[in-house]
Amino acid sequence: MKYRNMFSCFLIFSLLLDSGGQLGLQYVSVFLLASIVLVGGVMNQIKVDPSFYEFFLLVLIIYSLFFLGVLVNDTEVNIFYSAFLFFLIISYGFTSLWGVGQLKNSYVWASIIFLFLYMIVHLLLIFYSSPEQIVALLEENVAGRFHEKIFFGYEYFVIYPQSLLFITGASVVLFLRRRYLLYVMMLLFFLISTSRFGLFVSLLVPILCYALGVRAAARLFTLTFPFLIFILFLCYFFVYFYFKGGFSPDYYHGLSSFEARVGQLISTIDSFSDLSEILFGQGAGSEFYSLRSLSFVDNSELSQLEFVRKYGLFSFIVFHALIFRSLYLCYVSNKYEEVIVIFTVYFTTFSNPVLTSLFVAMIVVYGYVSRGDRECSNYSQI
Repeated sequence: MKYRNMFSCFLIFSLLLDSGGQLGLQYVSVFLLASIVLVGGVMNQIKVDPSFYEFFLLVLIIYSLFFLGVLVNDTEVNIFYSAFLFFLIISYGFTSLWGVGQLKNSYVWASIIFLFLYMIVHLLLIFYSSPEQIVALLEENVAGRFHEKIFFGYEYFVIYPQSLLFITGASVVLFLRRRYLLYVMMLLFFLISTSRFGLFVSLLVPILCYALGVRAAARLFTLTFPFLIFILFLCYFFVYFYFKGGFSPDYYHGLSSFEARVGQLISTIDSFSDLSEILFGQGAGSEFYSLRSLSFVDNSELSQLEFVRKYGLFSFIVFHALIFRSLYLCYVSNKYEEVIVIFTVYFTTFSNPVLTSLFVAMIVVYGYVSRGDRECSNYSQI
């Protein structure tokens, strides 16, 4: 069991550390996961729950809609999106073999290691004589934002790895398990990395859990999930119609974060040319003219709207039905911690374009796997 924990921790840590694939660890992890699932399937070790058929049907519908969109709008087949959908199946198999509780604990441990690694990086930036070399090394090998910034009159470096927001779920688990020192360290990590949304989510969710209780908070997150998506799109269109006519940012002095998001929002909505693009998407890899950069781009930070732009409203609805069903199955199985982890990780996609990342695929299958239910309520393993 010890070696299984270490191995699953390594796999999840690899996905966190190498979210962009520059180091090659992500591809090694996916290969190992696929190999384990293949061997487990051949040896008949994978437990197929009744909910698997529902899960597989939803993934199959998303696949079908994706290829239908390719035919309708004459777009290219995107290997990365196909890999994401395939990874959903792999994640189910691996979670069934390992158990939900064990993988969740491995996720928390991987997040802690990730935290300490980047804390060491911050210390090196303070005490190393040539911090620019460290930043250059990160820029070359790690996906994220790494640059110099002025903090209260002092020069320092922003270290913002792409997968930073994925550890918000682990921060909430640490709070629930009363590992307050590690939890505060994660809050500090979000703060010095200038991740305002990560800090906000890591404070908001524990506050709700503390105020309402874990079970009531899990019920709230499950029941409000569809309404949260609806409200998000209402906000999108409110901002669009409010700012569209008078959006004139100061490009010379640089856009603020808010102006950049508004520019992306207006550009993304304006990029739809007909109903078929709304329903089936413009295709993965398709470009649109962005008011943020005044150039053609193939992605934006508005994950939910970007999902609709690339893959269509039909795929968006089915994919979110899959997530909602996972939340519901976790809740009715008394896996409240899992509900909170899924919701927290999903909530962070409101700020980053990571909705179709491999890490999200690993998390959203929790509800469809019953193995490991007993470990799920054990708060003492971290």
